[in-house]
Amino acid sequence: MALPVWNARLSRLAGRPLTDTDHWRLTALAFLHDIGKCSAGFWLKQFDGSPDQHSGERDTSLRKRLARDAGIEPAQCGHTSVTLDLVKPVLVDSACGALPLETICHDWNAELFLWAAVSHHGEPIRPDYQSDTVTAPGAWRTCEQLNYDPFAQLRLMGDAARKLFSPAFQAAEPLPAPGLDEEEHQSPHNNLIHAFAGLVSLADWIASNPAPDYFPYDLAPDAERWGAALERANAVLKKMRLDVADATAALRRQAPRFGDVFREDEQCFAPTATQAAMADPNLGQIVIVEDETGAGKTEAALWRFKTLLEAGEVDSLAFLLPTRVAAVALRERIDRFLTALFPDAAVRPNSVLALPGYLVSDGLRGERLPGFEVHWPDAAREQSAHRHWAAENSKRYLAAAVAVGTVDQALLGTICVRHAHLRGACALRSLLVIDEVHASDAYMLQLIEHLLARQQRAGGHALLLSATLGGAARDRLLRPLDLEAQKARAKTDVVGNSYLAAPYPCVSDSCTGLRDTARGDARQKHVHIDTLPAMADAQAVAAEAAHAVQAGARVLVVRNTVDGAVAVQAAIEAKLGMDHPALFRCKGVVCPHHGRYAATDRRHMDQAVSKAFGKGSPSGARVIVGTQTLEQSLDIDADYLITDLCPVDVLLQRIGRLHRHAQRHRPAGYERAKVLVITPDQRDLTTYTRDQRPGKRHGIGGKVYSNVLTIEATLRLIVDAKDGWNIPADNRWLVESATHPVTLHQLADTLGEPWQAHARAMTGEALARQNHGNTEALDWATPYDAWTEAKNATTRLGDPARLVRFEPTIKSPFGIELREIQIPHWLVGKPEDDEAFASEIDAANGMVRFMFAKRSYEYTASGLKRID
Repeated sequence: MALPVWNARLSRLAGRPLTDTDHWRLTALAFLHDIGKCSAGFWLKQFDGSPDQHSGERDTSLRKRLARDAGIEPAQCGHTSVTLDLVKPVLVDSACGALPLETICHDWNAELFLWAAVSHHGEPIRPDYQSDTVTAPGAWRTCEQLNYDPFAQLRLMGDAARKLFSPAFQAAEPLPAPGLDEEEHQSPHNNLIHAFAGLVSLADWIASNPAPDYFPYDLAPDAERWGAALERANAVLKKMRLDVADATAALRRQAPRFGDVFREDEQCFAPTATQAAMADPNLGQIVIVEDETGAGKTEAALWRFKTLLEAGEVDSLAFLLPTRVAAVALRERIDRFLTALFPDAAVRPNSVLALPGYLVSDGLRGERLPGFEVHWPDAAREQSAHRHWAAENSKRYLAAAVAVGTVDQALLGTICVRHAHLRGACALRSLLVIDEVHASDAYMLQLIEHLLARQQRAGGHALLLSATLGGAARDRLLRPLDLEAQKARAKTDVVGNSYLAAPYPCVSDSCTGLRDTARGDARQKHVHIDTLPAMADAQAVAAEAAHAVQAGARVLVVRNTVDGAVAVQAAIEAKLGMDHPALFRCKGVVCPHHGRYAATDRRHMDQAVSKAFGKGSPSGARVIVGTQTLEQSLDIDADYLITDLCPVDVLLQRIGRLHRHAQRHRPAGYERAKVLVITPDQRDLTTYTRDQRPGKRHGIGGKVYSNVLTIEATLRLIVDAKDGWNIPADNRWLVESATHPVTLHQLADTLGEPWQAHARAMTGEALARQNHGNTEALDWATPYDAWTEAKNATTRLGDPARLVRFEPTIKSPFGIELREIQIPHWLVGKPEDDEAFASEIDAANGMVRFMFAKRSYEYTASGLKRID
């Protein structure tokens, strides 16, 4: 709590500066977090046998026999929920005699803080004071035959607390917590208790590490351990980069300029107006950057982080993206930024790729060993264990100084799931950068609002990036959870007024308003748009792609569905021949690019995309077919885009991969950006508004893009684009014309039924998702003991995928060792709860066939599909 950013965040949540006495008291409460280990049930765990060398399992027979003889149930051998027994009538007097509970509850007003500390394993511990249980719980009985008295041990803990934290017991103002005269469900002081719970979880996880460089059991003799532990704690926090004072001091000494950090081939770059604005100290806590794709929003975000870190306003960066592939692609860029910003590795912040299954830290890939150990390539180097610690468990990702992952990692701190408080507390110290924020649906957007509101209440910082954000969403995100402001704006604003008049590009924030950051010499990309009514005709789409390849073009084909992408891929292979050098390959194997691959294969596919289409990739014809995995946050470049019809904001994202790198030579006929939009065979989209429609939807009106009104509005913009679009000059007009709620309702009224019914259904669906987000959200303004873990809460709506394991491991279609694969929920039958392994596995010749949940599956270079 003495670290400046932590102290500032906690003080803001407390509603007043935290005093030294507050710090002593909160630390004393953290010291008591493990009082449950004094119980006889937990004490008996010492009689478990040593773990088996191969299985890791312990022989628990002796402990179970001793517990049975002492009248202790197996469920009473833990150390968190067992603490609840201490407040039962039969034990509460003994507990108060051993621990300073009356002082904590009455003088400090800290009862909920104590329960928050006890809940350090990520699940809420909630005392039931209405319980009429009078029987002495077995876990706290004296074990006569073993001469163990749990209350004697509690007394030792209480005495140690009074001795080690004596300033906490001096008379002073109570801790900021809901008082008896407050409406506790509306008390802002609850925020502090929630943050404290997460901080204790983090501290416990660090201090429970018995490794030699952390807190081994033989750190010092008993009499000297406290002093040695304090000294070691300071060193550990610096090495872990939870204390970044050295990095902040280095920035202040060096005062790097933008061009010193962002350069290429020894050429320094001057910041754009958007990037320069990130150094403005007057910007508010929530900042939104709107600019076209490829305009340097990532660099702007990184410069904002540098500015805030140098000012001591943040300790860390969490760069959050909509997809895993985007996070993988961005990680190397951020590592290069850190190296340029901190040439001295001794002070450089550590970085983590915050994606489960990847195990990447500081650009190095770890390897899991039996048990919980992880081997890192530089494990012999000093500090390596500390720098990589956050990468070894997904719950700890946000404890890194720099975390690059999906937005889910931060949103898991906003819903009632285990260790939500740990994630939420770590996020407070970060600059939260949410890229492609427009891509969130109504449910995720509501969770993001809760995240931003919490960050704002704590005095933290957030930066949102988008190329296609609508004005209504901008207003909402700048004032998260401000329902009155949103209702007032919705009643007064119409498309023809402020939203269309807003500049583009621009920077807006919660303090200074909206500023124009247009560049006078900005390059305008004129995009010529044609349509082809062949959404159901894969052969026709493939013919267009093959023709462009034969002309020497780099072709990007983006389809709305996996089935659509696989069909076009097969048709292109048939037209060009499997040996054609232009076909996209991963590990030498021709394939499309979508989300239905094993995570291990996707890592290699993502790298192959960057090598084939990224900056510095070789010239020459090539073609890649994919889905939404190719449209966001990827620095790839194509000469020609063939895309399914989709909402205009999504279409602009796809166009952002077109002619992205200005210096690249374009083949004849593709000197100007060209887009071919594949549309349905029939111009009338009315049938897509109905729930039941024969044939495939190709992503329109189904689960991919459910709002057909946005599709209709987009198609009208495309058809009317006789002279094409100028990007970014037309961005604001395009987005507001096809996404603003008022515009869409006006369009529905023009089209009549069933479009009006569809508009009502879409409004109802959005409200339902928004309300569901509010229901699932963990609101820190509510009492800590008022929430329970929601087992089914997720950051994205929809049933989760099922993880299927292969034992023994097999080779994937790309020759990579395959341990597991995720199957989308709608491709799975009804597996048993504990079903996790594939059966009847047949892997040969680049094809894997297997059974799971009584269904048959096939995994090839085209991806996973069900074959029954």
